[in-house]
Amino acid sequence: MAEGHELVTIASSNLPADAKKSALMRAWEGIKGGGIKRVESHAVEVGHGVRAGGESLLIGGALGLIHAHKGLDLPNGTPLDGALGAAGLIAAVAFPSVAPDLRQVGATSLGILAFRKVHDWQHEQNLAKGDAKGTKIAKPATPSTDGGAKVAGEFAGDDDPIVELAKSL
Repeated sequence: MAEGHELVTIASSNLPADAKKSALMRAWEGIKGGGIKRVESHAVEVGHGVRAGGESLLIGGALGLIHAHKGLDLPNGTPLDGALGAAGLIAAVAFPSVAPDLRQVGATSLGILAFRKVHDWQHEQNLAKGDAKGTKIAKPATPSTDGGAKVAGEFAGDDDPIVELAKSL
């Protein structure tokens, strides 16, 4: 079986262009003529996709945690996800060395802003029509003040009804 250096030698030989070439030689020329570059470009695009997806997951997760604890609308009414989105897109112009990452931060944050605001707008429209589909998500959940369940599994007074049922079996 021919090794890599032998294939290079064959490929650079003085065979006439119209000479009948072996299957191995035709395969080598196909690879040399762009096959490897096509594979490399696909691998690079997969890498970019994985990186962008990972960054989106991190940004979405971080904004989700902030929303769960404090909400994404700042006390002055400024949407944090909107401000982060605008800052990411503007900073991408100023810092070309990390521009793809900053663009990803901006695009993901603005996508989350659009989702929240359109969802809440549609929820208000549904409520105005007497249709209570969906839930409003702009504000974080607030703990109950009436002594009811504050967190899943916390019940005032008695134990969890499912636990009580299981104990009775």
